[in-house]
Amino acid sequence: MPQTGTQTQVKVRPLSLTPTYNETIVVLESPNIQSKNFKWIVDIYKGESTEADYKLLSTIVILPNPEGYGVIDFHRHIENNISTSFYPADVDKISNKVTNEGLKWTYEVKEQFSNTVWAFENNYTTAGTFVGWTSSTDKHPYIVGDVINIVQSAGATHSSYDGQATVTVVVDEYTVLTDKAYVSSTPTAEGGVSNLVDTNSRTIEQVIISPTNLVYSFNGALTFQDFRNWDPFNYRMSNTSSSSTKFLLDGLNTFDVTLSDRVWINNFMDTTYFRGLKIETDNGVFTVEQTFNPTGQHFINQNKIGAKDILESSDTFLTVSGSLPIVDLNTTFIKITPLDALLTTAVGETVTLNVKEECSKYEAIRFFYMDKLGSYLPITFNKVSKKNITNTRSNYKQNYGSYDSVSNVWGYTTYDRGTTTYDLTTKEVITCTSEWITEDASKMVIAMLNSPNVYIQSSIGEYIAINITTNSYEDKKTVNEKLINYTISFEHANTNTNQRG
Repeated sequence: MPQTGTQTQVKVRPLSLTPTYNETIVVLESPNIQSKNFKWIVDIYKGESTEADYKLLSTIVILPNPEGYGVIDFHRHIENNISTSFYPADVDKISNKVTNEGLKWTYEVKEQFSNTVWAFENNYTTAGTFVGWTSSTDKHPYIVGDVINIVQSAGATHSSYDGQATVTVVVDEYTVLTDKAYVSSTPTAEGGVSNLVDTNSRTIEQVIISPTNLVYSFNGALTFQDFRNWDPFNYRMSNTSSSSTKFLLDGLNTFDVTLSDRVWINNFMDTTYFRGLKIETDNGVFTVEQTFNPTGQHFINQNKIGAKDILESSDTFLTVSGSLPIVDLNTTFIKITPLDALLTTAVGETVTLNVKEECSKYEAIRFFYMDKLGSYLPITFNKVSKKNITNTRSNYKQNYGSYDSVSNVWGYTTYDRGTTTYDLTTKEVITCTSEWITEDASKMVIAMLNSPNVYIQSSIGEYIAINITTNSYEDKKTVNEKLINYTISFEHANTNTNQRG
């Protein structure tokens, strides 16, 4: 049942762009909480009402807390609709749209109660014919046609104003006019209370004007301190954004890679899209166009900028200076910068990949992990590694021996099996060691240890899902240790099965 006056006020709103695995808080306040059986009904919708895929995701009921506020944490309801895009075979474009990484959503608020009490401060008249009621602070919950009961405070001048009346005009959200006949003015302001005569449950839809109820959530999770200082406007990358605008990248924007690595860095797309990327290497300066305008659930791009990504891309590259290929065996660095519509002006930060190929007698183990803001970054461990294999057997016992019908004896053979294995599962645990690394690289290792999605790259370039089994580690500092390295253990996310006897 819609109404004119907005009763619920949104006291705290979520950030416009928010990491979904952190709290996403809305605080509601309403003068109607004094009503019987009061509750808020909050609907969560995918997208906006003007979009084709707009749909109801869930409905939650919120009761006032002891302080009288409605507090909602949306993130548990939103995170089930967000995942990650991991498609190493998708090598078509350097900068491509993704939709699994985020959810654009809105919320609507209704109030429900079985009766309502509204305190007014004075009577109100118009043209000297009918009397109504007004308040300077409390918004009424009524609509035209409501039958209400008026109880004036003791000492009221006109007792005839008490009793039932029908709301005939909603003047504004603080004032209504009724069908009660006006008698005369009163010497002072005379207040009282009113309530709906109909005590059945009713629902009042609240009007929350867009964009205050529009939120972009993405697959990020920040530490407590980082989340307190999170500013979404630092990440709004557009055709005209500042050159300091950030990618969705946790940590530094300069790190080491190899020529065999992929690097996937996400960015938030504002309403107007940045038009391309500048790629600078030892061989020159090149640009590649980005053609996706953010619409619907597309508001994140994934920029595949590793040496392996660039070599496999079928994009068309424009040479600004130097000559193709962009990357070769002599490449020592790759710099990526987002550009405006003319592909000339930076509209975001520069990410620098320092290409380092370290020689080692040991097998290189190339990790690929999702960082705290949803981007995928590589780390290589190229020192000693060991593999431990654990078999888990499921056995049953059976009687052995057999009856020989010719000799009429019960006989035994050496190959009879009394204990039989009917299931054998093999688990491999690999322990590996990094080279000596910087403190900045150490932070990336720790980020990988905290990541839920980690892969290793096989010798033929395939990515294999793993689970890190190192659950305790030291955050190493060069001030304490002049040389830093890490030893970690992991197992394949899928176990190996064997024959059954």
